[in-house]
Amino acid sequence: MQEKVVESKYAIESPTYQCRGCSGDIAHGASYFSAVFFEGEAFLRHEFCPPCWGKAEAEAVYACWKARRPEPKAPARRRRFDSDLIWEFFLRLGKDLEAAAPAGDPEIAAEPAATTPAVALEPAPAPESPDPALESPPPASELPPAEKVRLRFLLSLLLLRSKRLVLLGSGVQNGREWLRLLEKGAEKEDPEALHLVANPDLSKEDLEKVKESLGQLLQMEL
Repeated sequence: MQEKVVESKYAIESPTYQCRGCSGDIAHGASYFSAVFFEGEAFLRHEFCPPCWGKAEAEAVYACWKARRPEPKAPARRRRFDSDLIWEFFLRLGKDLEAAAPAGDPEIAAEPAATTPAVALEPAPAPESPDPALESPPPASELPPAEKVRLRFLLSLLLLRSKRLVLLGSGVQNGREWLRLLEKGAEKEDPEALHLVANPDLSKEDLEKVKESLGQLLQMEL
């Protein structure tokens, strides 16, 4: 059964150009830092002037980038796709979701990478023959926030498209389908290079909604 995205929880307003730290205005043409945080149950984007950015709580940051405030009446533009920023965001979310991933490195059913439409940013197919023994879902209290699961899944598709990750296979465990992904060029035996990503089973339409919201949040072309 597919998860229905009723409303993605992202703060996607235009930049305020007001420093989150000192509340000072960021001047036209001046450099500043944008950063994404997860507060409450929503992802938020805040701006910082360079001095205050050095005092920001690094552990709370999910993604960050340096920008420059455009001159008056200059057209608003999104930044070009940045695979390094997407990668850092993916890793940071992984720290939050590790507890919900299957323990160790389960031998979930391997499938050729060509069978998944992930590169086209479409939902990954369900395994043809899931193991009934892996169908029992974890207690609701152990499930990670759905927004983080959806976002990390989308980030993994973007990283597959940019060839930063390689699909090894997929399977069902803990009541979810999991994608088994490996960092490009890494050895399969390297546990640090293996990433298990939960598939939230979104429709193509809902996946596009999450993609558009993420693009606005990061001010980036995806």
